[in-house]
Amino acid sequence: MLGAHGAAATFVSLFYFLLRHQDFLDRLRFEIDTSFGIGSLSDIPRWRELNRLSYLDAVLKETMRLSVDFEEEIKAAVDGVTVAGFSVRKNTTLTWNSHVLHFDSETFGNDVHSFRPERWLMADAQQRSRMEQGLVSFNRCVRDHPEAQVVWMELKKVVVLILMKFNVSCTREILPAHH
Repeated sequence: MLGAHGAAATFVSLFYFLLRHQDFLDRLRFEIDTSFGIGSLSDIPRWRELNRLSYLDAVLKETMRLSVDFEEEIKAAVDGVTVAGFSVRKNTTLTWNSHVLHFDSETFGNDVHSFRPERWLMADAQQRSRMEQGLVSFNRCVRDHPEAQVVWMELKKVVVLILMKFNVSCTREILPAHH
């Protein structure tokens, strides 16, 4: 199932990005710790509580944007559809790749290859809507599949629990030099 694949790829990639960028990890921990400290996040987080964690949502969407990639074939449903300036006839098979949309600088900014969760928080409503539409992997993986919506919420819960209960950090061992 595409939705489960997208959530799994996001989960695996999330810790890669957070451990490479300590400042994002620190900010996410701060959001979680603050929410827990003021009582708006339970020891075992509830879904409605998780939806209030805006930085968590931004980090997960940015991770999905950079890490989940797929192709899909669709058939044009009606005559006269225009795609990239070309008229497409009904039942024409179109293939698209989410990577193209996820790295569109007009939608996501000139730094599309950078992991920057703030882009999701700093955008005005119109820009955020374009970004949401451009995050095809989220729309096709999560929004279109009720089961995947449950997986997405459980992903949020697991990430929060890991960051609440464990000391997640990147340590680098210095290997002895060979003589």
